Amino acid sequence: MAEKMGSSANLTQPVEPIDFTHQSPVNVAQTVGTNRQSGCFMAGFRGKPNRHIRLKGKTYQFKIGIPAECRAYFKGRKNYVEATETGDLVTARKWRDRRERELQDLFADIRSGRKVSDEQASVVLEAEQLREALRAEEDQDQRWLIANIALERSEALERKPSLQGAFDKAWSGEEEVDAYVEVWLKEINLAPKSTLDYRGILGRFTAWCKAAGHTIKDINRKTAGKYVAAQLLDPEKMTRVTEEERRARQKAYRESYVRPEPTAAQKAKWSERAQERWAAYYANETPEQREARLAAKAFYRETEVQPKVREIVEHIKYDFAKATSETARQDVADEWADTGLSCWLTAKALWYYEVSNLMTRYGYGD
Repeated sequence: MAEKMGSSANLTQPVEPIDFTHQSPVNVAQTVGTNRQSGCFMAGFRGKPNRHIRLKGKTYQFKIGIPAECRAYFKGRKNYVEATETGDLVTARKWRDRRERELQDLFADIRSGRKVSDEQASVVLEAEQLREALRAEEDQDQRWLIANIALERSEALERKPSLQGAFDKAWSGEEEVDAYVEVWLKEINLAPKSTLDYRGILGRFTAWCKAAGHTIKDINRKTAGKYVAAQLLDPEKMTRVTEEERRARQKAYRESYVRPEPTAAQKAKWSERAQERWAAYYANETPEQREARLAAKAFYRETEVQPKVREIVEHIKYDFAKATSETARQDVADEWADTGLSCWLTAKALWYYEVSNLMTRYGYGD
């Protein structure tokens, strides 16, 4: 992270902004990743039942302390005060719980830099405009003038260290690794669970980068490789299982999908129900409707099902061909057999002649 310039006579030139256009998704994800921990209090937060609320006249008032690192956003105020506009204690508590969650989320956003005060946003915008003007200017005299304007502006903010730091970072182009995490997570628009997973994974990476003193401009494949070697491939940090344990887990997984064989009475009952369910439909089906139904079914099978099944078949054959030992081929068979339990397309692919012969060789024949 760039050091604050203060009154230094030598103002650092801004670094070139990073172009993510042609970088791999891993690099981009690592650049913008973070692990947001809002620390919000839910309605069932274990504390005093009447915390942060007090009766003021005939209505309750909400008052909560503002953390020191967030006060700049609230223009230096130490407490946030708001009227609940109700004299009913139960209603006031519900109102308090909702506002408390919102404020805790806001505090977390301010701490992480996702939310800044209007004054800070103005300072950052000014620094970015000066940086862009310097990049676009080719005349050395004009460049020197722009740099001196930035230096004077930085010195004018000496009594406001947080604003000066924000100005200096924006001017020099130095930004935290997790500066754009939430923006990126919002743009890719994943499911909530996937977003949470990404946030956690990238949060561990950004925490490692911060501990190592890296900023966005330091993130590249070499840095990512160091993280993988230090955190993901370290034998002491990896959870390993023996071959016997792995086989036992796979067996338990397969057995969880095995259903008990139905009795003859159950089969007859189910068959009778199925026949009754479709009898009424088929009785009223005209020859034209039957022909259209069968044509649609054949079209779906040929255009949707079969291409996907053939693609899976090629994947299975490729995996077997790529395996260099009998142990590796057995692992391939185990993995595809497990997949076939929960994917009906894979189950169809396993019936293909060549694939069936391979699976039979490794213990998955009829």
